[in-house]
Amino acid sequence: MYAAEEPSLWALLYPVAWVSDGDDAEWFGMELPRRVRATGFHVVGANWSTDEPQPWHGAGFSSVISADGTLLAQARTRTGAEIVVADLAPGR
Repeated sequence: MYAAEEPSLWALLYPVAWVSDGDDAEWFGMELPRRVRATGFHVVGANWSTDEPQPWHGAGFSSVISADGTLLAQARTRTGAEIVVADLAPGR
């Protein structure tokens, strides 16, 4: 009999749907990469956007973050459609 390998997560696809009352740029640009670094896997965070500016926070900042916490790519706008693309290192 052989020992089964533990499943490992290479990348997490994270549908965000973020709503906040604070600084979204700080969360997506600093806090989320810090948390990703602690996990050891890549995160692709797809957040929603709106066609027009809204009175609430939470739209935009879709991100691709490498396993070491490096922010590889991020949406530049809070409104409208945008595609975020980055190369990720192959799985373990």
